[in-house]
Amino acid sequence: MPPLGQFKYRGRSPKPDDPELIAVIENCQRTGMSHRVTASVAEISKDTLTNWLNLGRSELAAWDKANQTWEELGSLGRFAARFERAAAEFEAGNTADIIASIHDKSVNFVPALILNKARNPADWLEARQVNVQQDVRVLTVSVSLPALATQQLLAIAQRELAQQALLEAHSSEEIEPDGVIDVDTTTTDL
Repeated sequence: MPPLGQFKYRGRSPKPDDPELIAVIENCQRTGMSHRVTASVAEISKDTLTNWLNLGRSELAAWDKANQTWEELGSLGRFAARFERAAAEFEAGNTADIIASIHDKSVNFVPALILNKARNPADWLEARQVNVQQDVRVLTVSVSLPALATQQLLAIAQRELAQQALLEAHSSEEIEPDGVIDVDTTTTDL
């Protein structure tokens, strides 16, 4: 990574297609730096970085819909794509550490998990976590879900319970091959 001050006296405005600037920004993202720190190291304002990313993401979306080649993508779109890829490489490394901790208890996954949660809270919400506790006689499962998901889950459970009750009510009925239900009404005394 170039030392601070390398870009300061270039005599021109920073551009999103400057290879040296892109290399610095990619390296910052691969090491997990925030957007604020990334902008500072690249010696551009955070607003400039945010603006380039927003415009680039819009350009990428339009480019994707138009099914164009990489060469047809503008400089902001290419900048955003490279930025996102570098950030994804950092997250993939953290995720690999989290997965490795499953097999190797000496791997501390907590810092990687905290960084992933901080950078992408929507993807790493605790609401998606399922806790299972098991006793010899009792199995307890607790799930934290958003309100809409909870309502949908309750509706599914109510439908299932209603179907189960219907099946139990008809358990003594015999179903004929042609689909007609024949109810046996004979009783015997013992």
